[in-house]
Amino acid sequence: MTADRVRVKHAEREHNIDFRHFIGNLKRKPHALRYLVYRSALFPTHAYTRAWQALDAALDARQACRDMVALLDIAAKSNCVDALALRIEAALDRGKLPNVAKLRSEFLPTVRSRVDVTIPPPDFAGYNHLLANAQVL
Repeated sequence: MTADRVRVKHAEREHNIDFRHFIGNLKRKPHALRYLVYRSALFPTHAYTRAWQALDAALDARQACRDMVALLDIAAKSNCVDALALRIEAALDRGKLPNVAKLRSEFLPTVRSRVDVTIPPPDFAGYNHLLANAQVL
């Protein structure tokens, strides 16, 4: 695993946090995102920070946290941080909130329907032929 070094010029400390390490806990308790100390360092790009600010301003606290955690979950599962960031930026530039359900259906693979497979029963005549010609070791 490699991590980029964070260099700062001011007295405040900066952190480099991989959101993929936190997504499991945040999915269980999405409201924890609101009071997370390292929240600003958690977002992978500026688009996600903008999304959080827009969601937090437009929605109630619980729904904003749920939607933001859902966006981070989509990015983590589909490994498409940059592509998803472009879609988030486009929605925010149009003055709309990111549609989580639409983004989830676009970036996460859908569950394929199962195909019924019919397996024919074995032909016992072939086994009888093998048993008749069997040699004892």
